[in-house]
Amino acid sequence: MRTALRLFVVVGVASLMTTATYFGLVLSLLPILQRPNLPRLAQVALLAVVALTPVCFAAWWIFRRLRANYSVPTARATTIAFVVFTPLTLGVAFPLSALFGAYSEGLAGYPVFGLLGAFVGVAIIAALLSFVPCALALWVVRHIGGPRQAQ
Repeated sequence: MRTALRLFVVVGVASLMTTATYFGLVLSLLPILQRPNLPRLAQVALLAVVALTPVCFAAWWIFRRLRANYSVPTARATTIAFVVFTPLTLGVAFPLSALFGAYSEGLAGYPVFGLLGAFVGVAIIAALLSFVPCALALWVVRHIGGPRQAQ
């Protein structure tokens, strides 16, 4: 039980970091990307930074946290599962976050709570959906004997 809770907390914080980094990068770089005279090469470079930075940062962080409790192959497999499934979880979380945003705005009565609710919705949905493949990867590596094969 402690292992599952610890993994859920690590994956949840990594999902929150990924979501916050995506929101921050998009909000800060959107005015630059929408300039009409910006060269295509610069747009592609900025788009690559926006797409890869949050996932790479979260992968580095989750690997460092998991390495404290698991072997390197187990932490690596779990991190790879997180990185592979993060685009899928965010693809599901972003459309569903509109529900969280709408309910938050409706309950609070102020439009700013809609954006806040959407952000929290993305983080919660991404954390829940990312936990399942990470737990499965952890279970598979432990039961197949992955750490003993690395020697």
